[in-house]
Amino acid sequence: MACEKISLIDQARSTKFKNSLEGFLKAFNANAKVQYIIAPSMSFDKRLLEGIDGIEHYELRSFWEILRVKRKNTYVTFVSSEEVSDVVFEHFIDVFKLSAEEISRITFIRCPREKHELSLTKNILNNPKCIERIKSSLKTTNIILECFVRTGDEKKLADLLGVPSWYNHPQLDYFHTKSGNRFIVGKDARMPKGISDLFSKESVIKALIKLKNDNLKCEFFMVKLNFGVSGQGNMKVLINEQLWSKLDDSHKKSVVEKSFFEGTLFNQSLNINSFIQRIIDEGAVVEEFIGGDIIDSPSAQLMVSPVGVDLISTHRQILDSYGQKFIGGEFPCESSYRDEISSVALKIGEKLRKRKVYGVSSVDFLVSKFKGKVYCFVIELNIRKGGTTHPFMLSSFAIQENGTFNGGVLVDQKQKNYTYRSNDNFYPCKKFSKTTSDLIHRSKEASLLFNQRTNKGVIFHLLNTYAASGKIGYTVIGTSKNEVHKYETLLKQVLSSSPEIKIYASNA
Repeated sequence: MACEKISLIDQARSTKFKNSLEGFLKAFNANAKVQYIIAPSMSFDKRLLEGIDGIEHYELRSFWEILRVKRKNTYVTFVSSEEVSDVVFEHFIDVFKLSAEEISRITFIRCPREKHELSLTKNILNNPKCIERIKSSLKTTNIILECFVRTGDEKKLADLLGVPSWYNHPQLDYFHTKSGNRFIVGKDARMPKGISDLFSKESVIKALIKLKNDNLKCEFFMVKLNFGVSGQGNMKVLINEQLWSKLDDSHKKSVVEKSFFEGTLFNQSLNINSFIQRIIDEGAVVEEFIGGDIIDSPSAQLMVSPVGVDLISTHRQILDSYGQKFIGGEFPCESSYRDEISSVALKIGEKLRKRKVYGVSSVDFLVSKFKGKVYCFVIELNIRKGGTTHPFMLSSFAIQENGTFNGGVLVDQKQKNYTYRSNDNFYPCKKFSKTTSDLIHRSKEASLLFNQRTNKGVIFHLLNTYAASGKIGYTVIGTSKNEVHKYETLLKQVLSSSPEIKIYASNA
């Protein structure tokens, strides 16, 4: 590993900032010495993530966090389940021009998985040696634990290390759920009509009946597990009984029960019986399926802190053919509804701030057209980092070198605007590119890699998934969507064709 391993504890405890979130922020704003412990654990139920190829490697989507050392007086301890390969690290050194001094402020710590446990945090908690290694890497008392998502395990880890974290609200476990989402959003935004906090098959059936009674024209409904991720806890139910209004309560129940048992589960690892058990264990919501002509699925990303709420970005989410699974995103979202979703997201962010729910959050929307009118519906609130976090931060560090955000725009020092497109699900042709080194070499030969002179090109992520699943991720940055499209088209040609076929970005 091309990185100096920090092993000495800084004994200088004279800093006037105490080890708390507020103290960390004061130290950061004063340009004092600070440190990030990055533990990007996929702390979700593994059964709900089985539909995501290569999920066991997704910790390294957060590899962008090492770029925090671009700020002076900043140290980073990056903890992961797998070794950070030289190929991945050198790609970042090359793209982001990390200096030897900046590299010296990074510590990599590996905490191997045990018994196929997906959660990095659980493995850390069960590994005293790893905890000691983290403690020995600390250079200041102004420290924060940066997590991908916070569960009770992340809170235990923060308490054990004696450091603050962003997500630390006592009711956060509930706010993470689909029911909690509806509670937080409340009446401040348009949401699909729905019923929350359902913990039995019978309560789900009753909720479906009520929603159908309230809207006879609605035929499709969504049953969503409280802790579902990336659509993997959803079921679509069709109730198209033409004589519904003439049925008595008993017959309505029979019709809905039949429809429920014939519903479409988006997670192939679940069957109807295990789905019902999950409803009992974690709860669910039932919502009307948004009708009309679905135009788009944008999202807005926020940073909520004690001092305010900032809009980080907006994206057009790229979803699978079912409209459930996240594939990638385009920055920014369409201008025709960008102001509306930004305004709604900021209102929701302010509600989180008043409840002292701090950190990165995102609000997902569906844009639908009814009888010539366009409506934006909030469909989910994610109080965590997500699939749009890493491409924005990679692009921000590439363009600005300091990783800042400014009201949902991405501009360089000359205030020139940039756009990008990210993809976490690209499968290059292994026949022609057998290793990640081959992928990078071929992209570099074709002049496709990001160039800080032009502020255009490709940045790879998820390279560590390639050997096992054949999948990688990338972010393509340019000054227009047309330019990004040309780069992306060339990238796919380069990585899916014979090495003898020479394709260059200059042709764009």
